[in-house]
Amino acid sequence: MGCWNGTCGITNLPIHHGEDIVFYILQENSFRESPGFGTGICYSDELFSPLGLPIYGKYDDYGGIEKIQNPRIAETIVRAARFTGSFEDMVSSIGDNHRSDDNLAALGWTALRGYTVTMFHRFAVDLIVEQVKTEQKDTYKRYEEEIQLHLDHLKLKDELSSLGHSLVSSLHRFFRNSDSTLEFLFDSEETAPEILRHKIFDIGMNCIRKPWMPQAGAGSQNEGLSMYRNLAKAVIDYTNRNEDLCDY
Repeated sequence: MGCWNGTCGITNLPIHHGEDIVFYILQENSFRESPGFGTGICYSDELFSPLGLPIYGKYDDYGGIEKIQNPRIAETIVRAARFTGSFEDMVSSIGDNHRSDDNLAALGWTALRGYTVTMFHRFAVDLIVEQVKTEQKDTYKRYEEEIQLHLDHLKLKDELSSLGHSLVSSLHRFFRNSDSTLEFLFDSEETAPEILRHKIFDIGMNCIRKPWMPQAGAGSQNEGLSMYRNLAKAVIDYTNRNEDLCDY
């Protein structure tokens, strides 16, 4: 199988082999089965929502991630999903969801229907997080204090709802059958900053009207960047002209 460029879920720029990425596994939500599907969505996580925390590493040129910097989080996601292989096998299995269950069984795993992946350039995520921290200081401080409260009191099961709907609903749904995994996420000095960062990034996704979605352009190596450059200039021109129309 050949290699290909990934696609950043924020900038839509191609992601090349070896570039720094933020990688998420997503779970398909049930909104598409509702009568209102097709009329548009309000929140970024209505079609898909993140499963757990982000994984940091390098793009592997095949739609996945390598040189993972936070392997304990990756291992936690695998355990909670009750997957029998490694995190890399899990990503491969999601990528092979077009195969039949028999095909996947021959490879040693079962299908992970309803799961997909997305990725972002690390620089784009860093920019969004810093922007939200700067423009929504009160919100950032509130979530920071609530997460620290959970770490201090360890009242995980009864207090999950206080952290905010998109973060906790996705984590709680995914980890509901694994209390030890959930406690690991909320009771670790290592993961506490990532919980906060994930929540702030999710706020940013809503701010820029970006949905959590699998990438477009999978399997493509289109290198043309001139259209991105011209579009970026047009976006800057638009924001300069319409700055006074925005509500803050």
